[in-house]
Amino acid sequence: MVFATFHYLGWPMSFADRTANSIEAKASWSFGSQINDFVVRMSPLESKGCGVDLRSASRHARRDLGMNLLLLDRFMTRFSIEFEKEHARRRAGITESNHLTQPMAK
Repeated sequence: MVFATFHYLGWPMSFADRTANSIEAKASWSFGSQINDFVVRMSPLESKGCGVDLRSASRHARRDLGMNLLLLDRFMTRFSIEFEKEHARRRAGITESNHLTQPMAK
């Protein structure tokens, strides 16, 4: 879902690492002359679920004038949509291997 969110937002990933129990992805986004780096880390919690660590920072400017907050909000909004779509697929019994041949939930 992290990769799908980056793809939907048009943020090219410059780093991605998926291990048995965690995901880390990094993307850079530019607006004018300002470049922001965005990192997502997901790892399982001891209880059910997973922890999501989001970070966004301006590469050069000391102040970002709210750009990092905007990036975090855009990511979480789209990530929530992707999460709901995946949850609907699983409720419908669509597995990772056959979800491309069946209609997606909207």
